Amino acid sequence: MLDFNFTKEEELFRAEARSFFTAEVGGAPPLDPEDEAFVPKMRAILRKLGERGWLTLTWPKEYGGMDASPMYRFILLDEMALSGLTSSGGFNTGGRIVGPTLMQHGTEEQKRFFLPKIAKYEIDFALGYTEPEAGSDLASLKMQAVEDGDDFIITGQKMYNTTCHWAEYHWLAVRTDPKAPKHKGISLFMVDMRSPGIKLTPMYAVSGARTNAVFYDGVRVPKNRLVGEKNKGFYYASTALAYERIFNVGMHARMLTSIIDYAKSHTRNGRLLWDELPLRREAARHAAKLRALRVLCYKVGWQMSNKIMPSYEASSLKVLISEFEKELVHTSMEMLGHYGELEAGSKHVPGEGAFAQAYHAAPLSTITGGASEIQRNVIATRGLGLPRGE
Repeated sequence: MLDFNFTKEEELFRAEARSFFTAEVGGAPPLDPEDEAFVPKMRAILRKLGERGWLTLTWPKEYGGMDASPMYRFILLDEMALSGLTSSGGFNTGGRIVGPTLMQHGTEEQKRFFLPKIAKYEIDFALGYTEPEAGSDLASLKMQAVEDGDDFIITGQKMYNTTCHWAEYHWLAVRTDPKAPKHKGISLFMVDMRSPGIKLTPMYAVSGARTNAVFYDGVRVPKNRLVGEKNKGFYYASTALAYERIFNVGMHARMLTSIIDYAKSHTRNGRLLWDELPLRREAARHAAKLRALRVLCYKVGWQMSNKIMPSYEASSLKVLISEFEKELVHTSMEMLGHYGELEAGSKHVPGEGAFAQAYHAAPLSTITGGASEIQRNVIATRGLGLPRGE
């Protein structure tokens, strides 16, 4: 039975995490992804988390972890987001996705080389899945790797690989058997981003956040960078995606608090915004939904703590949270009117531009980590037992 109470140890850890992030961030506004200092600041904080062992809380001790319950990770991410720091955005892909996958499928050599560096946040990875003609359907990818002696030679293109311009390695899914059925014949590689033949072209989202088109032109990758068995990468990547679909609502709680605080301190036509009944109703509705989503987040954490791998539950959470994010930013724009369009640096910008930044970023949340349409298919087939469409 699901226990809705936290243990004494979990509450103590929450207090410790909150104290850490308060010391790091204080009352400063959230870091702006458009700021050039954004990545180095985030990476510096993550290195401090690595020094404490908090990036790998749930890892076995033999790999540099603390063997803690997954609930501790949920608590950490929640407090991190509440402080105004992003808990996603591609940061710590090594700790979130690569490390757990290597523990299951990597060679001993790979574990010895990569896991300690990931645990200390000396290196990070960029996800290399999406292609111009292969988005949420990973099995449709076409980028190829061909064996050549002790290496694979990789040629092709990836799209929307967000952190390639600063990550040390590329967690790359490519086709190694073009004649095999589409779910087979895919392999995973860990590619050094400094390898000759890799070229990046910057791309920018409407929020101003950078992503990349990545071009491989005859890039040689040693065979010891192949993850697990050749042609089984689709199944390894599916495992990795399960780790990616771990969510929290700390950022959304912070956003709702910002909306309410602004409404209680600003007027329109001589009247406090908070005195407008429709806005208060919206805030109450959001608060109720936020509480329900937080319970769902911790339900997934409880499942993982009890070695129950969430499938449709994680997909449900992904859809609900990303849609909730869009509802929140819509409420903020309705409240702010034309002022909501102002960005950081403008004279009369509200919330130092955080509202506009969130509004621009929200639509992307329904796409990254698996589009909502794909998640709904998972919910229908795995959760409701409905047949797959032809």
